[in-house]
Amino acid sequence: MFRPIKSQRIVDTIFNQIMDMIIQQKLKSGDKLPPERIIAEEMQCSRSAVREALKMLEHSGVVQTIQGAQGGCFVKESNLDGVASSITLLYKLGQVSMMELIEVRKILEVTTAGKAAKRMTPNELNQIKENVCQLQKSYKDKAFMIQNNREFHRLIAQFSGNTMLLLLMNTILDSIDHSVEQLITTDENREKVLRSHMRILDAFERRDEQLAMEAMEQHIGGMEKNVENMIKGLKVKDEVNIIETVKKI
Repeated sequence: MFRPIKSQRIVDTIFNQIMDMIIQQKLKSGDKLPPERIIAEEMQCSRSAVREALKMLEHSGVVQTIQGAQGGCFVKESNLDGVASSITLLYKLGQVSMMELIEVRKILEVTTAGKAAKRMTPNELNQIKENVCQLQKSYKDKAFMIQNNREFHRLIAQFSGNTMLLLLMNTILDSIDHSVEQLITTDENREKVLRSHMRILDAFERRDEQLAMEAMEQHIGGMEKNVENMIKGLKVKDEVNIIETVKKI
């Protein structure tokens, strides 16, 4: 789970590793961190250094320690978790439309794809390749594709090298993921997603920032158009009802 530490001040390295895992959502709000002993063993450092790093995280408001038999060190809910919840609530109340959320997502993802094309390491590129290879083998499996698609977009945000883009992308994806996933109901739509992901991967392999941005804009734009057509076709004012209708198809 954790990597052995190298140079730098040990406590700072532990602090940064745990922070990175929280930002990348490998550790999520409410998750319990492993015991000090386990962290120390995996990082190959002393328990006292782990203890000090956890205190720093607690003082930063990132984790909290709960006493008792079921206690331990837990990841606290961040302000962005609250933002995601608020966006979801506004959407359900009809104050924010799905089209508005997708428009924001497109703006963020196009920028993110361009940054990732320039900045991702060879190892990170291999992770994207592996994700697309898995999708090629199993794209007809709806449940698998939903998970794979989510991971694809989160990896790109992570590999953009911009922490703020990653946090904003996670917030938007968490708000609309479930709704958008309901659109992947046919083999034809899943094939379109696969082709889009392959085009984006090709741009990454070429290290072509502009091509990556264009491929991502086309990908999200296609989803945007599908949602727009569905709204027009069903003539339903409440977009939440549209999603409920799709679930029954």
